[in-house]
Amino acid sequence: MQAWGGPVATPGLLSASSTTCFLEIDLKTGLHSAAAVISLEKTLTICSLYLPPNSPVSKLSLAELFEQLPKPFLVQGDFNVHSPAWGDSSRDGRGRMLKEFTAENNFIILNSGEQTFVHLAYHSTTGIDLAVASPSITAECSWAAHSDLCGAITFLYF
Repeated sequence: MQAWGGPVATPGLLSASSTTCFLEIDLKTGLHSAAAVISLEKTLTICSLYLPPNSPVSKLSLAELFEQLPKPFLVQGDFNVHSPAWGDSSRDGRGRMLKEFTAENNFIILNSGEQTFVHLAYHSTTGIDLAVASPSITAECSWAAHSDLCGAITFLYF
């Protein structure tokens, strides 16, 4: 872990003001991820995760990442997994694996079923961007896809 600090601008993770206390977590994983413990009204670990669409990912690699995250945590990012369970119109093996992984570990997928990605070439949408939370914070979380692309191809979610 790194020392408590001031502003941080880790791409895709978070941007904190000079009054926000955070502690960057030195993750030991081959997965594309970054995480920090932040203290606002409560302490929360936020992790940003990118799973490239054609790279293998296993329950073991996810378990090794999630075990390093102090609870409570929120893991968000481009998981590139497909399942109707979170609003995607298709299903793939990675989607089944992630659904099993979250169920086996009592993690909650916060997505409401709204689409999160627009494929401009095919004029289609998918739900490949996810937010996964530890169970103790789910009652305090809400999730929504932003209706304005804001110049991007991925919807904002929170």
